[in-house]
Amino acid sequence: MYCPFCGAAVESCPAFCSACGQSVKFLKDVSNKVPDENQPSTSEGNTGRSTLDSFMKFRVLKEKERKAFFTKKCQASKKDKKTVKIYVGVMWRHNGILKPVRGKTLPLDVQPNWSSEQLLTAAVKKVKDFNQDMQEGPYMLLYPDGAEVKHIPGTNTPFRIQLYKEALGKAYQRITLFICTVQDFSVNDDSGDSSSEDSEVIIKSTSNSPHYESDT
Repeated sequence: MYCPFCGAAVESCPAFCSACGQSVKFLKDVSNKVPDENQPSTSEGNTGRSTLDSFMKFRVLKEKERKAFFTKKCQASKKDKKTVKIYVGVMWRHNGILKPVRGKTLPLDVQPNWSSEQLLTAAVKKVKDFNQDMQEGPYMLLYPDGAEVKHIPGTNTPFRIQLYKEALGKAYQRITLFICTVQDFSVNDDSGDSSSEDSEVIIKSTSNSPHYESDT
């Protein structure tokens, strides 16, 4: 505060001004009666602290929610990118019967959520990379029984590797699917009625067929 008579700074509310000697005792009384505007009242201070505490709690809560959201999103992303191993082989038509070709089954890393189209593309590439004698195609994806892979067997559910694995009840490593040219798949059976004995001959005599020359 300042002396009202000479304008000199006055500290600690003395009885007299050190500069002009005038009595300034009354300033102390005024100071005690008038609250300092810079100092909030007790109620205002409590309200301010309460507001600050609420804000900090809200901020901490939102930070936790944000971290939880990104953690779940990251986990979901990692789950989507998870890879598993299955096996893919080749089927060719021999004497009117679709048969797996020995020596052409290969492991393939896939994602559980892949569709039949995605799996077919990866399977054809993998088999062609390791077998230069493969036909140009186009190719189809087949189940071990020779049926085309479009739906989960016995249902109208679109094929997904994970859904097929669950329906089959086997581990991914025990799943084997096959690729086959559209031409071989579409050719009618010209051999007439084939007995089980004929099928055994085909399996045992694969080296006599052009399709199987690479396996000898």
